[in-house]
Amino acid sequence: MPRLLVHLLEAGLIEKLDGNDDRFAKMMAASDALSTRLAETPSALIGATLAGLDPNAPASDPMMAAAKAALVQQWPTMATVYPDPPVNTLRALLLDACHDIGTKRPRLGAIVWLSAVDRLRLMGLGPREVVPIRDALMALGTVCETEAMSGSAGLELGQLPALRLGIPKGKRSSASTTVKRAALKKDIEAATAQVPYIDGHQRRGNADAYAEQMAQAIAKSVDRALAELGESSSAAALETALAPVIDGLKKTLDTQRQWLRDSLKSMDQRIRVGDTRLNALWWAETLYSPALKRSYHALPPETAAVAMALDLAAMVDTPAPASVGYLLAEKVAGLRTDTDESRSIGNVLDALRTERQVLPAEWISPLTVSSEGRLSVRDLVILALRGEDGYARSGLPEDAALTLPDLAHAVFRQAQAQRLAEALS
Repeated sequence: MPRLLVHLLEAGLIEKLDGNDDRFAKMMAASDALSTRLAETPSALIGATLAGLDPNAPASDPMMAAAKAALVQQWPTMATVYPDPPVNTLRALLLDACHDIGTKRPRLGAIVWLSAVDRLRLMGLGPREVVPIRDALMALGTVCETEAMSGSAGLELGQLPALRLGIPKGKRSSASTTVKRAALKKDIEAATAQVPYIDGHQRRGNADAYAEQMAQAIAKSVDRALAELGESSSAAALETALAPVIDGLKKTLDTQRQWLRDSLKSMDQRIRVGDTRLNALWWAETLYSPALKRSYHALPPETAAVAMALDLAAMVDTPAPASVGYLLAEKVAGLRTDTDESRSIGNVLDALRTERQVLPAEWISPLTVSSEGRLSVRDLVILALRGEDGYARSGLPEDAALTLPDLAHAVFRQAQAQRLAEALS
């Protein structure tokens, strides 16, 4: 499958390429370098995605600057072709890098998808540019959903690998490990019988005594030698015989250990998916904010929509199944009869700044917002609840508008992206 950069080239996003394959190869290398960097710093993925989708992203944006540095690294004479920063080319590099790393690492792909899916339709991009970006994002959306639902298909642990052990079979000798003294004595007697003596009787008696003593002495010495040889040879033989058994035991135990890890991981994923569904359903039935200690019905509509999104994002596992976000949108729509009307995002933020006086400060204080780079709708909402205005840093058009259910859905997904980026960084 062609890289997203190829499709963006076809869409006309890359400037002054003039059919130069060498230049394009340098851009691909720069995108690969960016992808490696983003994989190492997941927290930067959100900013890179937001900047990549913004046709008016300033060259001073940290991620735009990173894209330019990566391109200069591959193409030192770039300034001779681009006297001014090539904004669209740098955007294309960022989008390609985000998509590339997202296809290789599902949880990083989830960050890109959750950050971009609602942002794309607000940016007013042309149709030639939107189509390849949308298609790339939809592929990441599938990856994200697969990651979210990875434990829901049932627990299939497989069969525990059998532990098979065996002692290598060898030929066993039934021979005695000591000298047969009676046989040795007869051999000595036969040998000494040939010794000449004056008296035959005395000769026979001396031969018997001699044979007995010699047999004992020889047998004792030989027994000692055999014992020492047996100790050394049996230890070496045992070690040699048991070596493949021990090696097989280690491999089998390693296999069983990995099976146990996989089983526990699968079980944990299944439990998490079940908990997410249960928590979402319980929340949807009660419509109660555990953070604000009140019903959402008691809140102004803008505050209720945002509170529902942030509360639900904190309750469920990340990434959550896509159905959870749509459940949120349905519940926000059910609070008021006029929630299907599009509202200017700027006006919603003004309302939040007005309504924040009745909200506890500790509700928002733990939530972080980047001090540089582009801001998401989730970031704008948090700043508004703190009495601040960051709209200029969002890059959103002045007339950007959403219904309250769609606004809540966007905040929910972008809050998940933030949680996931923080967890992986």
